[in-house]
Order: sequence, then C-alpha cells, then structure tokens
Amino acid sequence: MKKKMTNHAKLFVLHGIGFVIVCFYGSIAHDLARISPGFFTYMLFPSNLCLWEQGKILLTGMSIWFIIEYLIIGRKIKGFVFIHTIIAVALPILMLMIYMLHSQVFGEFSLEGAHIVLSVALILSGFVTSTIMTLSQKDYSPYSPYGIIIYMMVIIAFALLTFLPPKSGIFYDEIHKVFGPYW
Repeated sequence: MKKKMTNHAKLFVLHGIGFVIVCFYGSIAHDLARISPGFFTYMLFPSNLCLWEQGKILLTGMSIWFIIEYLIIGRKIKGFVFIHTIIAVALPILMLMIYMLHSQVFGEFSLEGAHIVLSVALILSGFVTSTIMTLSQKDYSPYSPYGIIIYMMVIIAFALLTFLPPKSGIFYDEIHKVFGPYW
C-alpha cells in the first residue's frame, strides 16, 4: 500500500520548487520592467536600480510563490497566512538593513555578484524560516489578520514610494541618476 504524503512534506517539496522559481524570477525581474514599462510593471518589478526597488524582487517573487502554495496546500496548514505574509515583507526589509549596515561598516557592495548572493541567501532563509515555523507546534492562525495588515502596509509603502520617492540614498538609482521610475 502506498503511503500518502503529509501536508508538511508537500509544503517542503513546494518550497524546494519555489526556491528555484523565485531565484529564476529574480534573475529576470529587471528585464520585465524594461520590456514593458508602465504603471502595472512599475508596481510589480523594480522601476529603476535603486536599493529600495530591489526589494520588490524579493517581495513580489515570494508573494507570488506563497499564493501558489496557499492554493495548493496552504489552506490545510495552520498559520500559513501569517507565516508567509510576514516572511514576504521581512525579506526586503532585511535586505535593506543588511545593505545599509554593510555600507556603514565596510562601504558599498562593489560586485553585482554580492547582490545576487545576498538575494539568494535571503530567499533560502525565507523558505527555511517558513519550514521551521510551519513545523513548530505553535499555532500562528490567530495572528493572520495582523500579518495581512502588515503585508498590505508594506505593499502600499512600495507602491507610494515607487512614484513618490524621498530624496534619500536608498531611493536613488546611481547608474541612471534618477529618483523614481526610469525605464
């Protein structure tokens, strides 16, 4: 008799697939905004090469994958919504904090490879954190409304600050010498 795969095992497999897909998504996200510039693409993809806009790669990629996981198996897992909304918003914030801390201590990242390695490490840490939290005995379900509210606030912040960026370093695209959308 064939043993049925548990929901947690299915999620683990989906996380492995998701890791590859989100990394691939990150590798093409810039090109998507350049190919078809416009309001919708500026909302989902980096509208320039500033640090703030790079956070969209993590936020959008992880959000899309977590929605897919939710539709496949997430509805059957306690606390899925809270865990995954918090992880999706935490990754771009962590990226900003790491870049800013590194810049203060060591100076700017000088290699594009360092940006890629950091992004891949953050994506991997998001999936590992999800696995750990999902396998824990803690029920995060009561916190789901808070996760959704925080998620929506971050989405609104990204939307507003894409088109109305403050004149601050993390919003400045040094390559194209612009604040706000470039493509």
